[in-house]
Amino acid sequence: MNKTLIAMFAALLAVGAAQAKKSEKPIRLNAEWAISLDAQGHVLALKQTTKLKPVLSEPLERAVQAWVFEPGKINGQPAPTETLLRLSVVLKPANSDGYAVSIESAATGGGIARMKPPTYPDQAFRYRQQGVVMVVVNYDESGKVVSASMHAGAQAVPRSLSDAALSAVRQWTFRPETVGQHALAGSVYFPVCFFITDYRQSPSEDACKWTPPGGQHTVSEHDVVALNPAAKLLTDVVGHAL
Repeated sequence: MNKTLIAMFAALLAVGAAQAKKSEKPIRLNAEWAISLDAQGHVLALKQTTKLKPVLSEPLERAVQAWVFEPGKINGQPAPTETLLRLSVVLKPANSDGYAVSIESAATGGGIARMKPPTYPDQAFRYRQQGVVMVVVNYDESGKVVSASMHAGAQAVPRSLSDAALSAVRQWTFRPETVGQHALAGSVYFPVCFFITDYRQSPSEDACKWTPPGGQHTVSEHDVVALNPAAKLLTDVVGHAL
């Protein structure tokens, strides 16, 4: 069968600045850093965990180093904190050979440490079933999954897809935040997208997007959203240009 099966998974693809011809449309890229904060919320160190190209990662890192965070607390007292910082940036054509870069979203919290993509179920492929499975994961201090379920506000999908996503996710490990060198249990949610396309087609940019009830920030295939993260970004950066 002359078809290509594409399964796209949230927050699981390393991203990089394109080296192709300049696009006339805005380009959205996602990247993640492991951040070390002192008890005052200043950045002590950061290390990218994705693969954004230096031409973009370096100015972003210089900006991040000047941002102020609220660290986690122990017995009500701020303490040194390790967290993950996830940024979504937008590149808009600014002139004949450049882009204007702005930050679309910024979030902290725990994230994915190790994973194996779900297998597209035979039944779902046979009947061309596709959709976005919004997964909520609770993990313990070691990063082991305690529970995985579908987000209560997510749109229903075929059972075969949700079962495949949840079965795979339960085998993953997560990277907890640490406060005062103590790892914290946490919760995250993210989309797992099952998408079938003809080999001549490209997946739609909107194929794996989902907006939580209440009109919050739209979650896309690269996003992991932490629930109640210990560290929080205090500097107002969303919508600002570099």
